[in-house]
Amino acid sequence: MANNSLQKLSAAFRQWRRAKHYRSEPAPERLVARARRAVSIYGFAEVVKATGLVRSQIDKDAPKRKVKRSVSSMPTFSRVEIGTPHIETRCPLAEAETSDGVKLRIFSVTPETIELMSTICRMGGGGAVAGATGGGQ
Repeated sequence: MANNSLQKLSAAFRQWRRAKHYRSEPAPERLVARARRAVSIYGFAEVVKATGLVRSQIDKDAPKRKVKRSVSSMPTFSRVEIGTPHIETRCPLAEAETSDGVKLRIFSVTPETIELMSTICRMGGGGAVAGATGGGQ
């Protein structure tokens, strides 16, 4: 900052910073106007260094950057539950017979019937028969 006018501008901004009442107080328009005039002589880099302003505060035509702020730190998602299709027919979809001769016929597919068939098939042994029928008998 060898130039006297740039030093005076820097001193004016220091004085304003000491006298301002709150932290986010905007710079006075008269000081910003002086900084804009100094840019044409010294360039943005020197004026930004001397004033402590951001380039977008000095350059009216500079595009304003939009800061995306998250409203919540929690992720947003949608819950989707996909169930098994509900199928009903007149003839059984599956039939199982235990060693005691108990027959179980499934006419609709639901989570409960699938669980029941799985349990019966896991029991196994003793001549248990499980299978799908090919249609009405």
